[in-house]
Amino acid sequence: SGKGGSMKTEAQARAALESLTSKQRQVAEMLVHGLTAREIAEVLFVSEHTAKTHRYDLYKRLGIKKPGQLGVLLAMAGVVTDWESAA
Repeated sequence: SGKGGSMKTEAQARAALESLTSKQRQVAEMLVHGLTAREIAEVLFVSEHTAKTHRYDLYKRLGIKKPGQLGVLLAMAGVVTDWESAA
């Protein structure tokens, strides 16, 4: 398996998600729930630009390019996404 390939196993998905910062995890959960960068910015009390930067960093760290890939990754890892109750 080469570096940069898509996540293939539950263990790889979990390891990738465990490498995230708490802020990146929070952003990931909001993205999966369909929030836009502007909506994420409002929730986090940051600028829209900062929210977009968080999203970019998250995607880069996980090696993904699209929101759908994030949902698949979270599902593979068995992560329950309920950011509202965690806030």
